[in-house]
Amino acid sequence: MAGTTRRTTRSPAASPGGWPRWQGFLGGMRQRPLLSLLVVMGSAAVTISAVLFIVWPESRGWYHWWHAQAALEASQFETARTHLQECLKSWPRSGEVHFQLARAARRDSDFAAARLHLAQAKRHNWSEAAIDLEHQLIQAQTGAVRTVEQALKLHVERGHEDSFIILEALTLGFLNNNYLSDAYVSALYWQKIFPRRWEPHLIMGMIFERRHRAALAIDEYRRALELKPDQPQARLQLANILLVYAKQYPEAQAEFEAYIRYHPEDPAGHIGLARCQRALRKYDAATSTVERVLKDHPDHPEAQQLRGLLAWDVEDLPTAEKWLQKAIKSLPDDLALNHTLALVLQELGRPDEAEPYLRRRLEIEKDTRRLMEIQSQLYDLELKKGDTLVASAGQRMRTLAMRREAAAISSRLGDETGAATWALSALQQAPDDPETRRLVAELQEKSKQRAATATSKYYTPGPPRGLGEPFRPNASGN
Repeated sequence: MAGTTRRTTRSPAASPGGWPRWQGFLGGMRQRPLLSLLVVMGSAAVTISAVLFIVWPESRGWYHWWHAQAALEASQFETARTHLQECLKSWPRSGEVHFQLARAARRDSDFAAARLHLAQAKRHNWSEAAIDLEHQLIQAQTGAVRTVEQALKLHVERGHEDSFIILEALTLGFLNNNYLSDAYVSALYWQKIFPRRWEPHLIMGMIFERRHRAALAIDEYRRALELKPDQPQARLQLANILLVYAKQYPEAQAEFEAYIRYHPEDPAGHIGLARCQRALRKYDAATSTVERVLKDHPDHPEAQQLRGLLAWDVEDLPTAEKWLQKAIKSLPDDLALNHTLALVLQELGRPDEAEPYLRRRLEIEKDTRRLMEIQSQLYDLELKKGDTLVASAGQRMRTLAMRREAAAISSRLGDETGAATWALSALQQAPDDPETRRLVAELQEKSKQRAATATSKYYTPGPPRGLGEPFRPNASGN
C-alpha cells in the first residue's frame, strides 16, 4: 500500500545467536559423523593442552617435592637431589627448593654445590637465619668444627627444630677430624634425643671402628639395621667388619649376599663376597665372583688384587704376578699387596725384583702401627684432659705434633683423605703455626699430583666421608 512502511522480519535461523541456527548446525554435523568426530577430538585436544599447560608443571613439581622429602627422611641424598632438581624446572625461583638442594648436597658431602644453592636461596629471599645455619654446618663438616661447635650446641640445647641434622653434622665433623672422644659424646647424645633413628647408630659404629673396637661397632651396625633393615651403608659396614676384624666369614658372607640382592650393580658387594669365599677356601667360587666384577670393571684395582691373591692361593704364580702387578699401579701403599707380590717374585726366582716390595711392606707395617698408637693416645688424652683447645700449653703442643705426624703417615700410606683431615685438625688447633701451614700446603700439592697421575678411575681423593659414603677396605683385608 502506498504510504505504508513495509516491515521486514528476520527468520530465527538467521539470528546470530538463535537456537534454531544451532539446531541446523548440529543437524548438519549429524549427517557428517566423521567430521563431527574430528571436531570433538580437536576441541578436546585444545582443552587438555590448555589444562596441561597451566596445571602440569605445578603437579609435576609437587610430585617430585613429595618424593624428595621422603628421600631426605631416609637419608637418600642423591635421590633427593635428583627430585629437587626436577622441582626447579617447575619452580626455578623458589628459595625453599634451592635451600633444600643445598642441605641435601651438604649431607651428601658435595660442599661446592651446597654453597652454590645457598647463594641462590639467598637471592630468592629464603630465611637468612636458616642459610647462616647451613653455612655453619658446612664449616663443621669441612674441617672447622671447633669454630662453630659452641654455636651449634647452643641451638640443640634450645630445642632447635633442626637439632637432628645439627647433631649429625657435629658428630661427622668430630669424626672426620679425628676428635674421637667428642664424636663419641656427640653420637651418644644424638642417640638419646632420637632413640628411633638409625643414623646415630651407624655413625657410632664408625667411631668404634676407628677405635678398633670391632665388637662394639658390630653391635651398633646391627642396631642401625634393626631400625632400618634396608639401609645399605649399615649392611656393607657390618659385612666388612665381620670379615676384616671379627673373622666371622659365614656371617659376613650372608651380609654381603643380602647387600648384593638390593645393590647388584655395586662391585664392593661382589668383591666382599669373593673375599669371604676365599677366606672359606672356596677358591673356584671366589674366582668366578671376582671375574664377574672384572668383566664389568676391568681396571678395578681391588678386583685385580683379589684375582692375583686367588691365583697365589692355588700356586698359579704367572697369573698371580700378572694381576698383582696391575693392582699395585693403583695401590702402591697396600701392605698385603706388597707382601704377596714380593713372595710371588721370590718364588719365580727373581729376588732382586722382590726386594723393593719387601722393604715397602716393612715401611707400611711400621707406619700403620704408629698411626694406631697416635689414635689411641689422642683418644686417651682427650678423655682425661677434655678439650685439647683449652688444655695446658704442653699438652696442646704434644697433640699438635701428634696430629701433624698422623697426617704425614697417612700421606705416606696413600690415604690422602686421612692426611687432609689430620692436617686440618692440626690447623684448627694452631691456625698460625708455620709448620702446620707448610704441612697443609705440601699435602694439598701432593694430592693434586696424585690425582693427576692416578692410573685408575677408582682413585678419588676427596673430602671427608659423609653419611652416605661407606668405608670399603681393600681386598687385603683378609
